[in-house]
Amino acid sequence: MSIVTFYSPSYEADLGPMPELLTDEEPCRFRRYTHEEYIVHYITSKLQGKKSLEFAKI
Repeated sequence: MSIVTFYSPSYEADLGPMPELLTDEEPCRFRRYTHEEYIVHYITSKLQGKKSLEFAKI
């Protein structure tokens, strides 16, 4: 049996790497952004390669 669920945080939600997982050896590779920023980027960008990753890359 499969169950489909959808999760969508509020547009004001701050998204990014969990600070607990960052170290000097593994620093942050992606910037923090709001869910709204990401949705606007996703909707207004053409689906080409890894544009969604490039959006947040530091």
